[in-house]
Amino acid sequence: MAHRLLQDPEADGWERKDFPIICETCLGPNPYVRMQRMDYGSTCHISGRPYTVFRWRPGNDARYKKTIICQEVAKAKNVCQCCLLDLDYNLPVQVRDEALGMQADQLPASDAGKEYALQRMSDAGELDHSKFDTPTAPELLVKLQRTTPYYKRNQAKICSFFVKGMCKRGAECPYRHEMPIEGPLSKQNIKDRYYGVNDPVAEKMLGRAAEMQKLTPPEDTSIATLFVGGLGSEHSEADLRDIFYTHGELKSVKKLESKGVAFVTFTTRQGAEAAAEALSNRLIIKGQSLALALLLHAAAAQTQMPPSGILYPPDSTGPAVVTVSQLERGMCPPALGSTAHPPVLELSIAGARIAMLAGRFTCTQLVQTYLDRIRVYDAPLGLNSVRAVDVEQALAAAATADAQLAAAIAQGNDSSLAPLFCTPMLLKDNFDVVGLATTAGSVALAENYPRTDAWVVRRLKAAGAIVFGKANMGEFALFPSFTLGSLAGFTRNPYHLHHSPAGSSGGSAAAVSANLALAALGTDTGNSVRGPASHAGVVGLRPSIGLVGRSGVVPLRLDRDAVGPLTRTVADAAALLGAMAGLDPGDEASVHELGGPAPAHAPPADYTRFLRGASLAGSRIGVLRSILDLPGTDVQIRAMFNGALYTMQAAGAMLVDNFTIANNSLGEPWSANRDGQGPALGHWNVDGEWSDLWACNSPFRSGMDGYLASRNASNVVRSLSALYAGGDYHPLSRDSILASLQAPEPDPAAFPTTAQRLAGQRCGCSYWWDDPCRTEFRKRLIESMDDADVDVLAYPTWNSPPLKIGDSFTGYYDGNNSPMISPQTGSPSISVPMGLNTLGLPAGITFLARPFDEGTLLAMAHAYEQASQLRAPPMLFPDCTGGSVLSQTAG
Repeated sequence: MAHRLLQDPEADGWERKDFPIICETCLGPNPYVRMQRMDYGSTCHISGRPYTVFRWRPGNDARYKKTIICQEVAKAKNVCQCCLLDLDYNLPVQVRDEALGMQADQLPASDAGKEYALQRMSDAGELDHSKFDTPTAPELLVKLQRTTPYYKRNQAKICSFFVKGMCKRGAECPYRHEMPIEGPLSKQNIKDRYYGVNDPVAEKMLGRAAEMQKLTPPEDTSIATLFVGGLGSEHSEADLRDIFYTHGELKSVKKLESKGVAFVTFTTRQGAEAAAEALSNRLIIKGQSLALALLLHAAAAQTQMPPSGILYPPDSTGPAVVTVSQLERGMCPPALGSTAHPPVLELSIAGARIAMLAGRFTCTQLVQTYLDRIRVYDAPLGLNSVRAVDVEQALAAAATADAQLAAAIAQGNDSSLAPLFCTPMLLKDNFDVVGLATTAGSVALAENYPRTDAWVVRRLKAAGAIVFGKANMGEFALFPSFTLGSLAGFTRNPYHLHHSPAGSSGGSAAAVSANLALAALGTDTGNSVRGPASHAGVVGLRPSIGLVGRSGVVPLRLDRDAVGPLTRTVADAAALLGAMAGLDPGDEASVHELGGPAPAHAPPADYTRFLRGASLAGSRIGVLRSILDLPGTDVQIRAMFNGALYTMQAAGAMLVDNFTIANNSLGEPWSANRDGQGPALGHWNVDGEWSDLWACNSPFRSGMDGYLASRNASNVVRSLSALYAGGDYHPLSRDSILASLQAPEPDPAAFPTTAQRLAGQRCGCSYWWDDPCRTEFRKRLIESMDDADVDVLAYPTWNSPPLKIGDSFTGYYDGNNSPMISPQTGSPSISVPMGLNTLGLPAGITFLARPFDEGTLLAMAHAYEQASQLRAPPMLFPDCTGGSVLSQTAG
C-alpha cells in the first residue's frame, strides 16, 4: 500500500504563489520595490494554512512589511494580504460590508471546515470574481473611500525603548518616537478586522458618518424651498424631480443654468423637511455629490436668489471654460484668451504700477482680469478659494484710480499715486468690509454685514488698494491642516486639487498662488498665514503682535492673533506691511506696543527700504535643527531644507547650526521635542515640567463675545453661547466652541489660583506681557539670539507635505511647526517657498526675527528668495493672451 508523504505541500493544499495581492498603499510609492519571498514561510492568520510569505520595504523611511494571510483567504474577502483593507475602497471590511448591506460571513471555525469552504469557493470560481465590487457604489462608500494611497500607514513602528524613556539613539533611531495610541483603537484584532466584526476603527468611521451635519429647518414655517448647488450642464430639472418627488408633492423646480444651482419648492413644509432629512450630505446625481441647503428667507424663494451668505460663482455667462485635463495640456480658457486681458502672470505691485504708468493697461482692465480669472478658474476647477466678490464696488474704485492715473501721466508725476495704487486684493472672510458679509466661514454669520471697514482695511484703501472680494477660510480659523467651513466647504491646493492648502487662511493663499488676486490678507493665530503660504507656494508674513491693528477682525485668540499679508514675493509683503503697520486705538495689543508719547516700537513708513541691497553675505542665521529632526519629518522636506541651507551658505551666510534657546530661570533649555515627550507646540519648561501655553481656552470666548456684541450688524448672533445654541456651524467646530464656553474666566490678579495649580496650569491666559511663562520665553529667545549673534532663525514651516482632502492626521502633531515660537513670544516670522516635492506640492522655509525687527526679517527673506528663486506658479492656472499660455512674467 502506497503511503502519502508527510507534509506534502500539494497533497495538503498548501499555497505557493509568485506574486502577492497587496494594495497600493502597502506596496509604497516606488513600483520597483525589492521583495523577499519564502515558500510556506508562515501560516495564514485566518486559515492556519502554510503559504508563501512576501516581505518588502515600501520606502526609505518605512518599516518592513509582510503578508499575514494567504491569497485564497484574501480573495474570499477581497482584501489586501498585508493590511486587510478592502482592495476597491481601501476601507475596513466592517465599513464596506455595512455600506453594501452584507452580513458578516465567517469561515467555519474548524480547520477542516475552512479548508472545505475555501475549496468550494475556489471550485465555484467565487475567488476570481469579487462580490464586493458593485457598478454603483453606495453613497456611504463614496464619502468614506480612500481614492489614493496613504503611505503614512507604512511608517516605522513606535520605539518601545522610547515609550519606556530608555531610547538613547535620538534622531538615528529607525523607529518612531511618539507615544502609542491608547483606547479602543489600540485593541484591534486581526480576525475581527478580517471578518468585519467588533472593529473599533470601523465603528469610529461609521459613527463619524452617522454624525454628519444635518440641515436645521428655519423657524419660518412658510419656507418650503431647498437650495441645490454644484450642478453641471449634465444635470437637468428632470433629474432633480426624479430625486425629490418621492419626499412630497413638488410645487416647482427651477434650475439657473448660469449659476449652476437650482431651487426645489415643495407644496408643504413637511415635504421639504423630509427631503432635507433624507438627502442632507448624501445628495448624489449622476455620480456627483451636490450641496443642499434650506433657504433662510422666504423672500429668497420668491425672487429665486440664493440664501444670503451662500456664494454663487461669479456670473459664468460667456465663453465656455476648459477642463483640468485641457489645462494640463497647456490649453487656455477662451474667456481669457483675448488681448483685452493684460498679462498678469506673477505680476507684482511695483510691476503693475510701472505697466499702468507706461500705458500697457488700465486699472479697470487689471481688476476686470482678476474678476474674469476668478469666474473662469475658481469654481469651475473646484479650487473654491473665493467666497464672494463685489464687482460693482471694485470697478467703481478702479474707475476712480484710472482718473488718478490719467492725471499722473499727464503731469508726469507718478509720486502723486498712492503706494498701493490699484492693488487688487482679496481678504480672508474674517475682515469687516462694508458691502460684504463677514462670515468667518460659518453659516451662523452669513448675515453679518458690518457697518464699517476693519481698521486695517481702511489703511489699505487709503494706500490705494482695491479690496474686491472675500477669500474662503477655515471656520472661525480653527483648523490648521485644512480650510473648511460650513458656508463654503473645502478649499483645494492649486498645485494638486486633491490636496489641502492648510488652514485657516487657505483661501487667501490659494487665490494668490493661482493668480486670482495680486495679494491677499490672512490672520495667523498659530499657523494660519505661514502654513497656507508654505502649502500653496507663496510668501506669508506674520508681523509682531501689536504692529498691525486688528479691530474689526473676527478674532480666534486676541492674545496671539496677528494680521499678515500673503503675496507671491517678499517685496510685495514689505510693501503691504508699510501700509498696514500703525497704531490702532481699538486694539489693546497695538496700544500697548505702539501707544504713548514715546512708543517703544515706532514702525517705519516704508519697509521696502530694507530690501535695497539686501544680501546674505555676512549674515548669521541660526538653524533650529531640533525642529527639523522631529520624528516623522518627511524625507523630501528634510532634503529641501538642507538644500535651502546650502543655498544660504553659497550666498555668503554663516550658519549657526543646532541653535538653542538657552536655559530659563525655572527649568531646562527649550527643546523642540520636549526632551523626547513630543513636539513642543508652544510649550515652555516651568519648574522642570513642560507646560502647554495653548492650554487656556477662554480667549476664544471673550474675543468672539466682544466682536459679536459690537460689530454684528444683523443682531442675529450676539455671543458665542448664542452661536453655539443655534447650531449653525460645521460639526468639526463643535468641540472647540464648547471647550471655550466651558473654560473658566481667568483672573490675572489671582493667577494662578489654587485650582489652576492643581490642574497643572502654571502659565497665564493673556498677552505675553501678562503671562509669566510667555514673558520669559520671549526674553530668553532674544537673549539667545543676542548671545549667538544671529540675525534670524530658520526652520521648515511644515515637516509634512499638504494633507489630502478628506484625510486627517493622527495625534496632536501634524507636522505644523508654526505654533511653536512666534505666537508665544510675539516674534515676527515669514514663510518663503523652498521648492516642490516629487508630486509637485510646495514646501516653505520659515525665518524668525526678534520682536519688531521686521526690517531684518524681510531683508533676510528677500535675499534668500532672490538666491533660491524657487517660487513656481501652479500649472493649472496659466495666464492667457490670444489663447496661449504666457511663458514669461510681467513686472
